[in-house]
Amino acid sequence: MSKKYKKLVSSMRDHSEVEFKKLLSSFSSSDRLKVLSEKNQDGETVVDSAVLQGRADLIQQVLEVIPPCDLQKIFEIQNKESRTALHEAASLGHVDIVKRIVGSLPTADLYSLLLVQNNSGNSAVHEAVLGGRVETVRWMLCNLTPAQCSVLLGLTNNLNQTPLEQAKHWGEHEIVECIQASQLADTTEGND
Repeated sequence: MSKKYKKLVSSMRDHSEVEFKKLLSSFSSSDRLKVLSEKNQDGETVVDSAVLQGRADLIQQVLEVIPPCDLQKIFEIQNKESRTALHEAASLGHVDIVKRIVGSLPTADLYSLLLVQNNSGNSAVHEAVLGGRVETVRWMLCNLTPAQCSVLLGLTNNLNQTPLEQAKHWGEHEIVECIQASQLADTTEGND
């Protein structure tokens, strides 16, 4: 790991948003992308660490200094379990972080990110369902077109379960309703 990576992680540990922003801003554009793409021994990036700590403030700092065209590259990086930062945020119920990530990406890039499956075959939506995170599921789905929702909700994991099947299995009735409403929107759009 580079010295720049270690300094950023150290500023996170010290809970110093100001130092984190100062360091990140001091790097050249190419160095920022390199440092934010670096992984530790667990395959986690600085962004992953910020998500795991629930640090929406640090995610915001990243959003402010990384050009929009590079954000997808940062957010699609997968750790050893093939989980992205969005998988982690969705699983942990960090809705504020999910909203920031989702809101920072154009629909096509968001769709691509949401299609990423981890080693268990779970998308970020599957992870949100497993965590009982209805607001997270709702937020991710409302930012997609009905056709994109249909494809995303048709993804099966290694247990051959779609997000809807998982929600039913775990008794997540509010999530079942949310997913069914998204699917209903897809069928009504085709009737126009």
